[in-house]
Amino acid sequence: MVDDTITLSVIKADIGGYVGHSSSHPLILKRAQESLSS
Repeated sequence: MVDDTITLSVIKADIGGYVGHSSSHPLILKRAQESLSS
């Protein structure tokens, strides 16, 4: 039997912070979305 389970680990790296460490800059989110879409 083949297991089709995928495990995805997400790590938020400290890349300089944006609004206290509670959110990410919109351009960082856009780049992440582009990377995940391809």
